[in-house]
Amino acid sequence: VAKTPGNQLYALLGDFTGHGLAASVGAGPAAEIFHGMAEKGFGISEIIIEINRKMHKLLPVNMFLAATIVAFFPDTGSISLITCGLPDHYLFNRTSKQLQVIVSKNLPLGIIDSFEPGVQTLSISKENFLYLFTDGVIEAENTLGEQFDAPGVIHSIENNAHGYEAVLSALDTHTKDREQQDDITFVELDCNISDAQWMQATAKKVHKKLVALSWKNSMEFHSSTLRHINPVPMVINSIMEIQGFIEHREAIFLIVTELFANALEHGLLGMDSKIKQSSEGFMQYYSAREERLAQLSDGYIKMSFNHQPTDAGGKLIIKMQDSGQGFDFSNVSSDLEQNEQSFGRGISLLLNLCKEIEYSGNGNRVKAVYEWTA
Repeated sequence: VAKTPGNQLYALLGDFTGHGLAASVGAGPAAEIFHGMAEKGFGISEIIIEINRKMHKLLPVNMFLAATIVAFFPDTGSISLITCGLPDHYLFNRTSKQLQVIVSKNLPLGIIDSFEPGVQTLSISKENFLYLFTDGVIEAENTLGEQFDAPGVIHSIENNAHGYEAVLSALDTHTKDREQQDDITFVELDCNISDAQWMQATAKKVHKKLVALSWKNSMEFHSSTLRHINPVPMVINSIMEIQGFIEHREAIFLIVTELFANALEHGLLGMDSKIKQSSEGFMQYYSAREERLAQLSDGYIKMSFNHQPTDAGGKLIIKMQDSGQGFDFSNVSSDLEQNEQSFGRGISLLLNLCKEIEYSGNGNRVKAVYEWTA
């Protein structure tokens, strides 16, 4: 489990073929990639692509890693999953008793050298619980050789107030007097993320006093690049190398992410956030976003950064420009607390984090000023 600079929670569950030491040869590298890239703000697609590349290079031909990576997005009330060869997962609503089956969409990791992972995005509520598990759960046998199987998991979840304890109890009863044949991992993730512990502000680590430097940097990304990568994590990491904004990393990451998302989605792709008013519309929005991004053949996004020392600390001026038609920023609510919709909160967030936000032209140029104190 890892938290990103953008205040998202990532979880990775993996199961290597085989047992013992041989099966654990890839565990360390996979965990290192997961934690390292998550902490730098990379998306789950980029993380899973890199783990796959490493596993393909590292593992013997007869071994692979079945895995699922899931990302929780508090701002949109959604999760995204990349499922690679593990058994079906379940999203269960304890109030409505509705159970949604999440089927694996990708090959296990390490089999092929590269692939474009299929991502599943789902709306969640505080009544939802997500259940992930390895094949050792459903393949566990009793003394008659009968497997616990998926119906055993589903029945335990649907007919008990506490699904996690119920599944483990039923599994223990089923396998009584039978030696365990495989590794067993069963995970319950509470989707009530509004007041989750990881959402709370963490105490700042003590760093040496930050010395403000004077510097400028600019980058331009064209459609051929934007189709394949999200440049924000790399941009933020380069800024960290120059100035060392360790205590301000999360705020700067959120600012640049929002500015970039507006430029890409509204500027270049022509997306309308009002589609996200319903859970169905939310899914349609991100499905259309992926389709339009894959077909993007023209356009660019330019980022520029200008940092100057101030009497109190420093000032970072961030400018974002895109080649699209822009968007009408004047109609977006500036009150973050009163906006409970799943769209239109981005500019409100920027206004809370930045000293100044200034749009120009038709909305395809924006300047954000972030000030910090030493």
